[in-house]
Amino acid sequence: SPRHRIEHVEIADDDLVHEFAASGAIASMQPAHAAMSLGVDGSSVFSRRLAERTGTVFRVRSLIEAGVVVALGSDWPTGPFDPRTIMAMARTRRAPGTDMDPVLPAEAVTARQALTAYTSAVATLHGTETTEGVIALGALADLTIFESDPLTVEADALEDVPVLATFVAGRRT
Repeated sequence: SPRHRIEHVEIADDDLVHEFAASGAIASMQPAHAAMSLGVDGSSVFSRRLAERTGTVFRVRSLIEAGVVVALGSDWPTGPFDPRTIMAMARTRRAPGTDMDPVLPAEAVTARQALTAYTSAVATLHGTETTEGVIALGALADLTIFESDPLTVEADALEDVPVLATFVAGRRT
């Protein structure tokens, strides 16, 4: 069955990170917003409104390391739609292929953490972790095949990795 979740987890101080872990709730996050909304120079409206709390935004890594299930998503149309771009931004904390400084780089995640948060964690969010978000006998077979392994390709190159095939419910689409 579906689990409790909090959508758009954007601000989480240390106390809230620990409360999340204790609660069992899932943190649904859109890491692209860190680079798109915050910026590193503190000049954005979001940064000015947060003031001294800017260090508490989009704490993907902190939540994962605290044992929280973090499900990543796009928040399209207000953010990029492509999962490759979003996973790259979660890993680099900046727009892929740019020379912008990362936003709170300590919150960057590994390739495996980004992929897990975009696949099996989303299935956990929906309560379908035994039939979705995994490649296993009896699973729904919703999957995408990339030309390169998303766990080994550099984050900046991830959004350009060609998609070779996509399957939904076992059918090539």
